[in-house]
Order: sequence, then C-alpha cells, then structure tokens
Amino acid sequence: MPYVTVALLLISFGFQPYAQGFVAKWFPSQNGRIIMLFLHPIIHTRAEHLLCNMIYGFGIVGVLVESWMTLLSRRVRYGIFFICYLVSLGASSFNWLTNPALGGHPAIGSSGIIFSALPFTILYYLWFSDRIEFTRLSRLAPLGIGFVSAFLIAPFAFGIVTLDDLMAGSDARLHLFVVFFSSIVAFPLLRRYAKRQPKKEHAGRRSH
Repeated sequence: MPYVTVALLLISFGFQPYAQGFVAKWFPSQNGRIIMLFLHPIIHTRAEHLLCNMIYGFGIVGVLVESWMTLLSRRVRYGIFFICYLVSLGASSFNWLTNPALGGHPAIGSSGIIFSALPFTILYYLWFSDRIEFTRLSRLAPLGIGFVSAFLIAPFAFGIVTLDDLMAGSDARLHLFVVFFSSIVAFPLLRRYAKRQPKKEHAGRRSH
C-alpha cells in the first residue's frame, strides 16, 4: 500500500479549496512566505494544476517508489521521498530568490518532488531490471517512467521547434534543476544497493 502517496494526495485535494485564501493571507509577510515554502508540495491554487501534478505526476512516481521499488527496504523508499522533498525545497528556495517572475513568493506545487523522484525510478529500472519480477501491474512501470519523462522533455522539445526560450524564468528550468541535483544523490545511493542485491539467476545459465 503506497501510504505516503495516498496521504499526500488526500491532503493536497483536501487543502486545494483553501489554497487561494491561504496564499492571499500569508503571502504579504516574510514569515508567511517561509511557511508557504515548507508546505509548497501540497499548495495548488488551481484545480487543473493539482490534477496534473497529483494524478498524472505524483500518482505515478509515488506508486513507483513505494509499491514497485520493493527490492529496496521500506525505510530506504521513505528516505527517497524525504530526499526528493529536500531537493524540491532547495529548488523552490533558489527559484524564489532568483526568479522575478514569481513575484517574490516560493514556487508551489508538487512538481519538484515528482521530477526529483524521476531519476530514482529510471536508475532503479536500469540497475535492477534483471532482478525485477514484471508481473501484473508492474509491467506498466516502464510506461509510467516514460510518461513522466515526457512531461520533462516536452517543454524543451517544444522550445526547439518554436525557437522559444523556455529556460528563462520558467517551470522547465526548475524541473531540470531538481532532476540534476536529485540524480547526484540517486546515482551513488542506488548503485550501492544494486551491488548488494544478488542478481536473479536465469534459467539458461543453470547447471544441469
């Protein structure tokens, strides 16, 4: 059961009707903006923003981390969520301080956590695929990874086609930022556990 994913989904959907008022109340003060910063993954002022992030984004990577990456202990998987939150927190803080388009408030929404988790799922698939039992819904895991990856790549592909500068003051820059820094953490962490995990024996290599 993906407890963290379900809890975050429920909290975000429950908070959404109050998000606009929360931002309007707390945004004018410095302390309020800091509160917004720490709560940024659950704040979505627009329903379509919430639906896109939570159902098509975190609803996929959250389930992948919690219910598919089971060759890692539950403690490690929850640790991955915490790492993704910290990376997203850092990216939101950086964007807040350097991006005038935000109007002086932190970037809000769960996309930072979603794209922070993406390198973990990709590396897990690459390094553990020979030990994963692809049965039932787990067969859809590569499709889910590709689907979320498409959301990362699409703005840059669109920018190349239209010759539009999407790197300046845009969500695309934030998403690329979190993927890069999350990859720095994910690579050595998953590499370490991949070396510890015994490989699955293939039938053709068994001695008779």
